[in-house]
Amino acid sequence: MHRAHLPGYAGRLEELARLCRDAGMEPVFLTQPALYGEAIDDVTGADLAVVEVDREHLLNGRAAWELLELYNDVTRTVGGQQGVLVVDVARALPKSSRLFYDFVHFTNEGAAAVARITFASLCPFLARRFPQYATQACAGAAS
Repeated sequence: MHRAHLPGYAGRLEELARLCRDAGMEPVFLTQPALYGEAIDDVTGADLAVVEVDREHLLNGRAAWELLELYNDVTRTVGGQQGVLVVDVARALPKSSRLFYDFVHFTNEGAAAVARITFASLCPFLARRFPQYATQACAGAAS
């Protein structure tokens, strides 16, 4: 059922990339992390694969993550095809209730972690893409 929506999602991402570039902006995509999936929460010890995520659609953590990853995979694919930097926050951010105050919203610590993950990819990308504006090295960023 959800797979039928993926081509439309891909088309919207392609259109966003085009609109950004037409306006002289460099698009950057981020994948969506969540506090569910195949993991044990390091704070509570809860198995995040079996937690109830969506009662109406009968989704546990495993099923909800598999669904979200369909969209994240489209983001990764379209980003690669369009030459758009994709910051894979979904894979880089640990599944920990220290970082989320519900399944998808970040605590202050989580927002800071997302910022660090984004910086680690974005800074070297921008330094390579726009070297004339780089004023210092990307300390702590992946090259």
